[in-house]
Formats: sequence, C-alpha cells, structure tokens
Amino acid sequence: MGVDTFAFQMVNDDIVPMGATGTNFDKEQYCSKTSNAANNGIACSQNAVTDPNYFKTVLSGLK
Repeated sequence: MGVDTFAFQMVNDDIVPMGATGTNFDKEQYCSKTSNAANNGIACSQNAVTDPNYFKTVLSGLK
C-alpha cells in the first residue's frame, strides 16, 4: 500500500476523500492490507483524514 498518494472525488458539489460515503472506491475493499485489488490503497484518503493515528500506524511498518 502506498503512503504518499491521496485521492479525492467530487460528490454532491463537495470534494471528499476517496473512501468516503458516495465515492467510487469503498475503503473496506480499497484500503486493506490483505486486498489484492489493483487499486488497493486509493481509498485510504478517508482514513488519513479521519483517523488521528493513521500515519503513526502506516509509518510504523516502514521502520
């Protein structure tokens, strides 16, 4: 999973992070450590915006 790419989408005239309700990529399928989906990681933007520990968790695996 990439940690430096974040995608956003226009939904009802708002720019929202990919993985949020109404976006094209569901975060359960496209932000998963176990998924083999070609676009896996694209929906992690929602987690990066809403989870205060997201970067600590993601970066802890890189040490």
